[in-house]
Amino acid sequence: MTDFGWSVFWEFWQNLPVIAFFVVAVWLWAKGSKARAIGCAVTGAVVGSLVIRFTEVMADGSREAMSVTLINMVALSVMQVLFMAYLGVEREWSNWKTDLMLGGVAGVLLAITQGLAAPGALLIGVILHSAALALVGGMVLIGVRLLKGQSLVKASLYSVLITVTMTLVISLLDYSYRLFM
Repeated sequence: MTDFGWSVFWEFWQNLPVIAFFVVAVWLWAKGSKARAIGCAVTGAVVGSLVIRFTEVMADGSREAMSVTLINMVALSVMQVLFMAYLGVEREWSNWKTDLMLGGVAGVLLAITQGLAAPGALLIGVILHSAALALVGGMVLIGVRLLKGQSLVKASLYSVLITVTMTLVISLLDYSYRLFM
């Protein structure tokens, strides 16, 4: 497999726990089980952050700083809980358009925060990662919104499709330089 292929492979496994737990958390929230939903979202954020920490060296050859791991744990936990509440609001203003906007802003803020926490992060890397997370942020919210009314099995299976799609977008922006290695 090429270097880019390995990056995509590891990126998928880094994203899967975050998305799968988030989909289940939103599903639980929609069913009125808010405490379990919060626990699920925080668990997904922590597990996903740890998977990223221990596999980042395989995805792009660098070791993730502990500060980035902690930022990921906290930021993903807070974002997921806030987005569960947002997706649980059935109002006219809570729709795919606001999903795109809020997801995009959250993606950029997460990437910038990660960049600030990473010693020696290159500006171009932070910019590309911001673009990647902005693109996938809205897409994830729209996808999860569509799944909250499905059965848990169907929602869980579709979370893999969301993960594949976001992995490809992130990989093309974050790891495109590896296409030529």
